[in-house]
Amino acid sequence: MTAFFPILSGLLIAGAFPPFSFSPLISFCLVPLLFAVAGKGVRQGMSCGLVTGFVSFFGILWWLAPTISRYGNLPPWFSWPVICLLVAYLAIYPAVWAGSAAWVSRKSPILGPLVLLPASWTLLEWLREHLFSGFPWASLAYALSKSPSLIQTADVWGHFGISYLIVLANVLLWIAVSAPKPSWRPYPVLAVALGLLFLHLHGNQRIRSVMEEDTSVPALAVFAVQGNVPQDIKWDPAFQAETIDIYRELSREAVRESDDWGKPGRRLLVWPETSAPFYFQEDGPLRTEILGIARDLDAMILLGSPAYDAGSDGVAFFNSAFLIGPDGSIAGRYDKVHLVPFGEYLPLGPLSAWAKDLLPFAGEFREGMSSRPLAWGMDVKVGCLICFESIFPDRAREIVREGADVIAVITNDAWFGRTGAPYQHEDMAVFRAVETRRWLIRSANTGVSSIISPWGERTAQTKIFERTAVSGEVRLRNGQGLYVRTGPTFFLTLCLALVIFALFHASRKLQREERI
Repeated sequence: MTAFFPILSGLLIAGAFPPFSFSPLISFCLVPLLFAVAGKGVRQGMSCGLVTGFVSFFGILWWLAPTISRYGNLPPWFSWPVICLLVAYLAIYPAVWAGSAAWVSRKSPILGPLVLLPASWTLLEWLREHLFSGFPWASLAYALSKSPSLIQTADVWGHFGISYLIVLANVLLWIAVSAPKPSWRPYPVLAVALGLLFLHLHGNQRIRSVMEEDTSVPALAVFAVQGNVPQDIKWDPAFQAETIDIYRELSREAVRESDDWGKPGRRLLVWPETSAPFYFQEDGPLRTEILGIARDLDAMILLGSPAYDAGSDGVAFFNSAFLIGPDGSIAGRYDKVHLVPFGEYLPLGPLSAWAKDLLPFAGEFREGMSSRPLAWGMDVKVGCLICFESIFPDRAREIVREGADVIAVITNDAWFGRTGAPYQHEDMAVFRAVETRRWLIRSANTGVSSIISPWGERTAQTKIFERTAVSGEVRLRNGQGLYVRTGPTFFLTLCLALVIFALFHASRKLQREERI
């Protein structure tokens, strides 16, 4: 029976994320795995963790295979093994964690797991976020994106701290069931219950505090426009004028409906990534038409467009965003900094050039060099995150440190179809809002588009594959919390110290046993 436990843990983790989104599973998803590895050798523990990791990541990320098959012109027989390789790599992280759980549970059955396992999981999530360009998709904390009261401490220690608490709860529940003395078992359960109660009460108090702060800062009417332009025709030159017509009409209708609260000149329309499927920087009738839309609506427009710069070393291409002022002038341009490996660029330079033959869709974009927000006037400073960037908390921290008073995420999730991927992607944006205490406007070509408050509430949200727009009033905030100022360094250092302490304690205990 225990042989099925690693698979069960993988299924529970996957079930906590979209499209299932049954978040309570996250509180005990690792318990079966801990039962499977307790008292086992390190190699057996790593094998169990590898199974859990493979099942969970495959259940969450399977949509990548049909995506690269359809848009990368790769046959299915090739795309599925490619995704399995990615999943196998990601499974290494829970495998290392499970190996450490097997080792420490033999040497120090209660104190060791309590100290080592939450800290080591947190460090492994940080490593996964940075190694090989980073891929922090489906970190445990993101399963709680629909529970604002439980994630308010993210402005202190980021999503890493929330993942730490989730793993700690799992370890306590495992101890409650497996404790050698039945009289001990109620105490871990009580600790988990009290922890949840504290998070809920503290979270609600913090939400009220942030809401009160909001009343004293300037307001801005915002509109997340979702054009729902089919990916198959998006780049067809014959369809470009119709694309602009779609965004013009959606924008006009949204602004018209907000006439009673959206003040002229204090409106921001956010169009999706590459919503202008041409080089917007070049003069032409389509660019002139978009500038005219901004003037007609007396509104700022943030839109996505490819861009280029010509230099002595050739032409450099960028995935960019442009901010247009209400007077029809171009206020600034942001070039995407964190690109998608094997999608927007080939990592490792010449060492990965061979992949160009297998992945002809891989772009040759250059990364941007600045995180400075796009500004209009004295108080509107829009920090922009383009697609993949929104899954990295460091990118959101950086744009806020540079002065952003509101965050805009523009993306095109049409690639993912009607899967859990658009919802998984949007869940992570909730944490960027809470971590930075900024209003966040997310505009996605086919959804999910949303407006997210600094306390993590979605005040407006679209369904996927609908042509629509959502609107709301946001506040231009300018404070910087602890996480924005310092990042996760202190907390991760503490986790490292806990890991070292747990390993040292278990090793000393082993040495004493060997002397006896």
